[in-house]
Amino acid sequence: ELVSVAAGESLSLGFRIAAPTGAALFIATLVLGLVSRTVQQLNIPSLGLNVNAMILLGAMGLSLGTGAL
Repeated sequence: ELVSVAAGESLSLGFRIAAPTGAALFIATLVLGLVSRTVQQLNIPSLGLNVNAMILLGAMGLSLGTGAL
């Protein structure tokens, strides 16, 4: 019983940490797609990797700070 409770709590904590990060990356991808359609002179694939990495690190930092509550 203790193992199943611990597994359930760790799964719940994992979802609470990963959900805001996934949502932030999804919104960033939508925004970058819109920008690539409107400003075709920008090299969005190379810019998009850097933007996604920054958003991923920021969202993980914020969700780790509040996920343990």
